[in-house]
Amino acid sequence: MKALSRVVAAGAMALSLAGCVGFSNTFAVSPFLDRKIEGTDFNMCLAAAYQRRTKVEATVDSDYVHAGRFAQRGEAALRGEAVEPWHASEWNVAAEDVAALDSARAELVALVAANRDARPCECAQPQVAYDGWLEQSHDNDLGAGFIGPVQKDFVAAEPLLLRAVKNYD
Repeated sequence: MKALSRVVAAGAMALSLAGCVGFSNTFAVSPFLDRKIEGTDFNMCLAAAYQRRTKVEATVDSDYVHAGRFAQRGEAALRGEAVEPWHASEWNVAAEDVAALDSARAELVALVAANRDARPCECAQPQVAYDGWLEQSHDNDLGAGFIGPVQKDFVAAEPLLLRAVKNYD
């Protein structure tokens, strides 16, 4: 009986440690939310937008795993790294949604690349909204065609970027 108890205890410990590996980025959430982000260059605007998205995931959705992924992207932007929008393949989204998501991403990447220096904050917000759209497509079974709040953020932000780029309001 003692041997069985030890095996069960060892198995439980191994499973709990394995689970911690997948949640390691959740420890980045609170420190990132506490950071004061200042500046108006693209990476600072991107970090601030990822900070807002991280807060939504952590406080509204209580999803610290995804909040951690957004926090890691924000921290990377703060370090000056190039942070592009996720690819649909980086999330578990429905196969029938990948083409629409990839098409929106390609258009967004082109707009951001052409305009990030002149209009950094106008470019950062749609990028984070797009990443949020991917995350939400992953979270629910309604698919990328579902017009949820995050996709509405992307759809609302993209025309703002297009108007800013084309210099008409």
